[in-house]
Amino acid sequence: MTSVNDFSSVGATKVGGRKSGKAQPVPWTSDDAERHTRKAKTPALQALWAKVANEALERTGDEVRAIREANAIVARQVDD
Repeated sequence: MTSVNDFSSVGATKVGGRKSGKAQPVPWTSDDAERHTRKAKTPALQALWAKVANEALERTGDEVRAIREANAIVARQVDD
C-alpha cells in the first residue's frame, strides 16, 4: 500500500521544497507568494499570485511554469 507521503509511484520529484506529481499537484497559498517574488507585497497581490500559480499548475502540470506565470502577472500589476 502506498502512503500519502510516498510519491515515488507517480514519478514525482521534489521541487522548491514541495513534493508533487501530475497525479496530485499541491496547491499554493498566498503565503507562498513571498518566497517566489518580492513584488507581491500586498495581500491582494499575494492572493492573485496563488490563484494564477494554481490555475497554471492545474492546466500544465509544470510547477516551474506555474511560478513563472504567476510572477509575470504580479509584475504586470505592480508596473501598471
